[in-house]
Amino acid sequence: MNDPDDLLTALRAARPEPDNPPSTASPEAVALLTRILAQPQIAERERPARPTRRLVLAGIPAVVAAAAAGGIAVATRDSGGSPGTLPKATRVRTGILDAFDQASGDILAAVRSIQVSNGPAFAEQTWSYPMFPQPGQRVRSRVTELGQARQVELDEQSVYIQPEPGSQAPLTGTVLAVDYASRTWFQGSGVNAIGTTSGPTPSEIRSSIASGTFHVVGQQEINGRPSIKLTLAADYPTLSKTLWVDAQTYIPLQLAYTVADANSPTTTSNTVEYQVLPATAANLALLVPRIPAGFTRTTTDPFGCGRR
Repeated sequence: MNDPDDLLTALRAARPEPDNPPSTASPEAVALLTRILAQPQIAERERPARPTRRLVLAGIPAVVAAAAAGGIAVATRDSGGSPGTLPKATRVRTGILDAFDQASGDILAAVRSIQVSNGPAFAEQTWSYPMFPQPGQRVRSRVTELGQARQVELDEQSVYIQPEPGSQAPLTGTVLAVDYASRTWFQGSGVNAIGTTSGPTPSEIRSSIASGTFHVVGQQEINGRPSIKLTLAADYPTLSKTLWVDAQTYIPLQLAYTVADANSPTTTSNTVEYQVLPATAANLALLVPRIPAGFTRTTTDPFGCGRR
């Protein structure tokens, strides 16, 4: 274990549970301490610079307002740095995994702009809490579909218990859905776990980063924020996948990916803007759809996932 980033990864993986601290005199502890002391200069030189507090991006209401006004405009600018100045992939990997670990109990908010080739453009907003749910944990998610004019068409919240890995049991939970076209709303048993995050899920992105199936390709500014640009491995029907992370906090800022239609030459281009929000009472309220005055309760879930 010569690379300090591999050492940091090992430390994270070996982090003890609060109620099960390891013995400081154990052979494993002694061996690990010996490795740390053997390369202090390297560890200090290569350690990613991180702020003392995790960055929390701007509040979601600004994103909602921008989407309603006609979509999210994303300003990007190449930094002009030479390839030799790019951060090491191992350093980026460690930084992103650590940022995901810190944000695991936060809310992930996203706005996805969708453009179908030779077709319409529309958008989708999502909120998921927690960002990385543990088995047995209560999961809350909301998906809002916006039409071509950025008007709200469908708005749904799902609440369910995160299953154990590999479980084949169907998800059970509750649904609150609002259909703006019919001016109706539904609340009952059911769950819609599909589409509760925009594009590749946080777990899929984390898996790509952890497995090292990515490349550091540049440094850019995203809406005035310095970022690191990565390409992720993409398999059909996903034709390309590019991720931008904050250059200081390593929190994802933007994802762009293209998907092909297996039955036609149609492709769909997606741009996802991410925000990580602390789980405050005000931010958790964003996970609950608003039922407009005059809407009628119905026994039919417009998403087709629930029953009264």
